[in-house]
Amino acid sequence: MDSLIVIAAFICGFAARQLGQPPLVGYLVAGFGLGMAGLEPSASIQTIADAGIAMMLFIIGLKLDIRSLLRPEIYRSTLENGLSFGLVGFCFLLFLGLLGLPLVSDITLQQAALVAFALSFSSTVCAVSMLEERGEFRVRHGQVAVGILIVQDIIAVLFLTASTGKIPSAWALLLPLLLFARPLFGYLLRASGHDEVLILAGIILTFTGSALFEAVGMKADLGALVFGMLVSGDRKAGELAKSMISFKDIFLIGFFLNIGLSASPSLDMLGIALLLCLLLPLKWGIFFLLLSRYRMRARTALLASLALAQYSEFGLIVAALSLELGWLTQSWMATLAIAVSISFVLSTLINGRSHPLYSRYRERLKRFETSLATDDDPQCPARNVEVLIVGMGRVGSGAYDTVE
Repeated sequence: MDSLIVIAAFICGFAARQLGQPPLVGYLVAGFGLGMAGLEPSASIQTIADAGIAMMLFIIGLKLDIRSLLRPEIYRSTLENGLSFGLVGFCFLLFLGLLGLPLVSDITLQQAALVAFALSFSSTVCAVSMLEERGEFRVRHGQVAVGILIVQDIIAVLFLTASTGKIPSAWALLLPLLLFARPLFGYLLRASGHDEVLILAGIILTFTGSALFEAVGMKADLGALVFGMLVSGDRKAGELAKSMISFKDIFLIGFFLNIGLSASPSLDMLGIALLLCLLLPLKWGIFFLLLSRYRMRARTALLASLALAQYSEFGLIVAALSLELGWLTQSWMATLAIAVSISFVLSTLINGRSHPLYSRYRERLKRFETSLATDDDPQCPARNVEVLIVGMGRVGSGAYDTVE
């Protein structure tokens, strides 16, 4: 049975890739299809899903740069957007409930707050994939978007940890002593070389952190994040993160399949999911206005905000825990999964046109710039310079014609 699930995941993921969409959209579709066919989540799929979440948090910890996250345009825009969009989403859900629409007609205040909170996150997987595909991961707007995503991920992890309701044991007070283990962890990575031994070292650190934190009564996912942070300053951290990404993506397939297998979508769920996607332009608009207020150029603010204009797989993780605790119903879990899938499709389409959109509406967008934008986000106009073009093929010829 598990082999059938893997085959279905490949077929749907492959189809999504051919259509220019993130493969995880295909995995969600595969899960829904298998769930409608009568298949149920297995223990092995759940184990794979848990491992994928732990690896994702470990890699996030590896990439953490606390100093960059403390910039106002990163942490303040994240918090302000989360509060603003969360409040709007909360009111929107209550409004839909007053209309008597299916699924939301009997929604409680707690459920509306949880759904709005889950929708306030943007997708790390989707945004990073789009930025890397366009070669914009290291540029200004790419780094701003990634910084905001990391802060959102930290908030989600804190929620996951606090929502369990468990009181950590007294042994948790000894966890700060892990700081003294940083040299040992760094030596372990450097001595592991550059091949599969390095990947195994990362996997061991991931699950050691998860097991240790769970043993002292804390959320296992938080342990994976903390252990990633402990080695984030080492020179092997970047290489380890790149090496583990493929493994993380493979294991996360189990998470997306599990969501689809756990519920059968209906037309009512699809309708509510489409209505929730009407809020996506508002999410983009709030991010754009906030980033513009934080002394960023209109182009940087536009490209960064468009990269963040979708719902998140981390929101699904939050919703999955809420379902486990009895705070949300299975119907809401499936509805959120559909909304996330639709948002990925829309985000991919709009981000493919982000640069032409800026060129078309440049003058209107520049009205939102502050007078101090040029100080923090300077442009370097290429005037009175000599240009050397090496090679006169298709790209070289086009560059020559443009420069000339």
